[in-house]
Amino acid sequence: MNEKSLAEQAAEKRREYKKYWNAKNRDKCREHTRRYWERKVLQEQQEQATQQGVNPHDGNNE
Repeated sequence: MNEKSLAEQAAEKRREYKKYWNAKNRDKCREHTRRYWERKVLQEQQEQATQQGVNPHDGNNE
């Protein structure tokens, strides 16, 4: 076999395809990234609320 292992060659092909797909689907990539960061913010807020002893699903959080 040549210098690169089969796993390294496969990873390189995946990266090439992902780069191609992302270039063709910029709107989908942006939407996915937006949703990802919104979920991260919600997770962080929930963690902070639980550290403060507040149940984020409780309606009486005043």
